[in-house]
This record gives sequence, structure tokens and C-alpha cells, in this order.
Amino acid sequence: NSKIFYYTLHDEKEGAHSFTTKRAEVLKDASITWIDFALGKGFTQVQLRSHLRESGAEAQQYQAIVGTETQQCDINSDAFHENIHTQSVMLAKGILSDKSRAMYRGTIRVEKNAANCQGHQHSDMLLIGEEARCNAIPVLEVENDDISCSHGTTMGQIDEEQLYYLVSRGLDENEARKLLVLGFVEPILQKIQNEKIREELTNTIRQKLEQK
Repeated sequence: NSKIFYYTLHDEKEGAHSFTTKRAEVLKDASITWIDFALGKGFTQVQLRSHLRESGAEAQQYQAIVGTETQQCDINSDAFHENIHTQSVMLAKGILSDKSRAMYRGTIRVEKNAANCQGHQHSDMLLIGEEARCNAIPVLEVENDDISCSHGTTMGQIDEEQLYYLVSRGLDENEARKLLVLGFVEPILQKIQNEKIREELTNTIRQKLEQK
């Protein structure tokens, strides 16, 4: 019956490399919520896995990448359903500019004995400019038919109509882009229940965008 919220801000300096491994074993009627924000200028790799061991176990895994300059980010997010009546939700949002690079892999695995499970994942990647690159690889490994699982990925450029609308209302183009970036990652920010942490992280993102 425990509930854990684990927030991580990855803000490496240029030339720095960060490797993070996180694991959870979630037992009966317990839940784990992981939230990762990758903002730095260096290389960030995150290996994240939730093992849903007993019935009623839940995992929510949220990642946001705001890539600039030559930042590189590699995120692996896995949820393993190992018992009945377990649930997982995975959402990743990435917005990349300049020469930044990102790789996101999300895997939901359902074992043979894990009936009546729900596992859903989605990733949205937005590119600004011509040199940013991103790959998103959603994976479902399902060995039980009595479940509900889904995955999806979207990828595209910044909406020029939205940008034009903001500029036509008096904002310069740089400020309009900042607003669009914040709006894009807002669904992840809203998952942070601690208001103080949410405000601090929002301010950190604003400061990063101010440096561009």
C-alpha cells in the first residue's frame, strides 16, 4: 500500500556524462511514480525499470527532454507486469533544437500469468530546426490475451501556425518559442504533486531557455 514519488533533474554541463540506473519492486496495492527531466548540455543516460510483482501494483513513468546545443540523451523506460491486476502508464515528451540528439525506448512486458493488466505508453517528440535528431522506439511484449495494452509515437516540427499566432499578438519569435516549449512539457510538469518542486523546475526550464 505504499506510494512513492521520485523526481530527478538531469542538468549536466557540457562535456559531462551521467549514467543513472533506477529500479523498483512494487508489491501489493503499492505504486511508484518516476519523473525525469533532462535539461543539461552534456550526455545523459537513464535506465529505468519497474517490476510489478504483486496484484494491484502500479507504475507511472514520465520523462521530459528539453534538448539544446549538442546535448545527447538516451532514456530506457521499462515496466514488467509479473502478476494479475497491475497497471503501468508511460509518457515521454521531447523538444529538441540546435544539434541536440535524443533516443527514447519504452518497453511494456506482460508475463503469461499476468491477466487483467493495463499497460499504456506514448511518446511525443518535437524538433526545432533542421539539425536536431530524435528516435522513439515503443515496444510491447505480451504473453497474455486478457489484458489492455497500447503504445504510440508522434514526431514533427514546431507548429508554425501557433508560432505565427503568438508573434501576431505582440511577442517576439524567441519569446513565442519559449512559451511553446513550456506548453509542450506542461503535461509532465503537472504530474509533480509537490507545488514547490514544480515551481522550481519550471523556473529552471525558463532560465535554460533564457540562455539561448
